[in-house]
Amino acid sequence: MKPLFLKIIALYICVSLGIQAGAQQLSDLNRTAMLIGGMLPSSEYKLHTDIYKQHKKTTDEAWSNANKKHYTPIRTWLFNNEIPTSSDTTALFYPFSGPDFLFANMFFSKASKYVLVGLESPGSEPKLHSLSKDSLSRYFKAVQFSLRYINKAGYFVTSQMIEDLDTRSLDGVSHILLYYLSRQGYIVNSMETLQLQANGKLTAPVNKQNALRIKFIHPTESKERELIYIDTDLSDYGLSFQPGLLHLLSERYRWNVYVKSGSYLLHSNEFSRLRDTILVHFKYLLQDDSGIPIKFLPQPTYVFGSYTQTTKSFDYAYQADLATSMKMNNYFNLPFQIGYNIWVDETVITLTSRHEISNLAKTQYKPEKVVLSAENKEEKTVEKVFKIQLLSTSTKQDVAKLQQKFGTPVEEYEHEGKYKYTCGRFSTVHDAIKLRDELKAKGFPDIFIVTFRNNMRME
Repeated sequence: MKPLFLKIIALYICVSLGIQAGAQQLSDLNRTAMLIGGMLPSSEYKLHTDIYKQHKKTTDEAWSNANKKHYTPIRTWLFNNEIPTSSDTTALFYPFSGPDFLFANMFFSKASKYVLVGLESPGSEPKLHSLSKDSLSRYFKAVQFSLRYINKAGYFVTSQMIEDLDTRSLDGVSHILLYYLSRQGYIVNSMETLQLQANGKLTAPVNKQNALRIKFIHPTESKERELIYIDTDLSDYGLSFQPGLLHLLSERYRWNVYVKSGSYLLHSNEFSRLRDTILVHFKYLLQDDSGIPIKFLPQPTYVFGSYTQTTKSFDYAYQADLATSMKMNNYFNLPFQIGYNIWVDETVITLTSRHEISNLAKTQYKPEKVVLSAENKEEKTVEKVFKIQLLSTSTKQDVAKLQQKFGTPVEEYEHEGKYKYTCGRFSTVHDAIKLRDELKAKGFPDIFIVTFRNNMRME
């Protein structure tokens, strides 16, 4: 009996040590998230204290300013108008999101699961404890720099994020997701790298990582939640090669869906498979005018804000029927501005539901018969391409000399009062990244990816 007793004791000790090690690992990950978010008290970080104190000060100030501009007005609007998305626990699908967990969680704060999809790389778990003082300083500055646009305008710019999240400091969206989780008061329990398979299953990476899962919990809650990020092409062309996302969405009968600053891709027939899937599976669909056009939306659809135009870059996506509806509901202005139309001093939000929401009856969209002119009867074809920007200058350059310098065909275009020069023309950002990296390896470090739609530069 004695040997058996000793084995039991030994097993107990091993299990106990394993549990303690696991708890320490989880604690380390959450500590990392708090460091990135500037949420760890300065007194608890003893390594490079001056670097962290400056990061904490900078992020505290940025968060305070953004809180006044975006977060407090949005929460107040959700509460005062009893917007049901803020209390609904249905899983959320957020296409074209990039690492924007911030607004996803703000409008859908009780979602049991968040599925964000973009073209940025998923990234890895940060290992801040191994960084030198200079490397840590560069890391914190890279995090701060990547948030510059969303803090101002309430959205990420895809081309900027692809550049920002492809550096030695930041290798993907994981760093920004941890920042937002920490800043919003969540405890991060685990992070794992995954691969989305063609059948919609998320597995350990077999030949590539294109997804990650983060499990987290709020101190006031008892149930753990999860955040999944997937790097995949959502066009019909992309989904024909990687249909995994459509299978993943079809596993659930209902999803809540959020679309913001989606480059008006869901207006195009090139994204019809995703648009149709959303319309089949949504419970609540909350979006700005860059999402599914109002002509496709079932009733009831509720409208908020103001809408008389789009920015010049997206003038082809103007919706006359949405503007007509806004004229009838201008009492329901929004106390905040986010998305592309902030540049024309407007914001519009539509909320489509599977059932009537009685307290929002006055905001309901009333479709009218619209007689289309001959030139508008056919939907415009939208062409999106990615190019590599080589040079921006106030003086016109010799294209032939540039072609000789860069060793590739070069195109010229005018934008914001300057002459700009690009090379390449790709339908997917991944192909553009390959050429960009090849040119950078040849000694051109300042080049970057730009996106065009119908030959117009996207911001």
